[in-house]
Amino acid sequence: MTGDAAAADYRLTVRLRRGTAGVAGVVFRYLDADNGFRFASDALGRWLVKRVQGKETVLWQGRGGLPPGREILLTFDVVGQHLVGFLEGQELFRLEDADLPAGRVGLFADGSPDVRFTEVRVAEPEWTPWYAFGGEDRLPAGTRVRTSAGAGAAAAPSEAGLERRFAAPLGETGRLRFPSGGAELRVVAPAGPGHRRTFVPPAEHGAFANPKVIRRADGTGLVLLPLGGPVPLIEGQYRVELTYHRERSGQVHTFSQAGDRASERAVIDIPWKAR
Repeated sequence: MTGDAAAADYRLTVRLRRGTAGVAGVVFRYLDADNGFRFASDALGRWLVKRVQGKETVLWQGRGGLPPGREILLTFDVVGQHLVGFLEGQELFRLEDADLPAGRVGLFADGSPDVRFTEVRVAEPEWTPWYAFGGEDRLPAGTRVRTSAGAGAAAAPSEAGLERRFAAPLGETGRLRFPSGGAELRVVAPAGPGHRRTFVPPAEHGAFANPKVIRRADGTGLVLLPLGGPVPLIEGQYRVELTYHRERSGQVHTFSQAGDRASERAVIDIPWKAR
């Protein structure tokens, strides 16, 4: 066991050669024998277990153990409540869990005298810049800024109150840089990091059947209600897609933005944790 018990965000990489028998693996965000995450493998399978106050929960399980007698690379990205595991660069799991925010790392083996750990590295996570704003005039309140990978998105119809920026240099098409399993983005100002948000693939959004939406007249808040009685939301990330009609038939007062009265589509991602 090694590291700082207060360490929260890091990447753990381990090279190991599993023995011909027994169980071997790694632990991270480990506080004591009753609190920590444990990734283990035997001849038949591999799994990730969370232990909190002595109670164990299997968070992920896969078929097929790590091959004995061959060196393999395991990587674990532990950032905030996000846990991602890789085997030889291939993603094994991507989970969210906030019960153990920090802890040390370690190695273990049980009934496997010929297991070998050849390398262990712990490093702080590195953020990759997506787009950097230069010296610009202050934009009017309510202006939206949309950043695209390449200039090809400029062919899209213009929208009132929308400013476009492009991550690729002028004349280049750009490329996809976000992993298919989702990405965590943050806004960094001169004073330091600010807004931070995680985006997940559409297939991972939870289902919310027949909702009723109550919105404030000024558009500053809304309430989602399931029809047919109180039904608790399951844990997951929800996406709410709304169309705001600035002008409707029979409407006494119409609204506009920069003279545009066309309807506007809004998308809100809402992470929800069961309580």
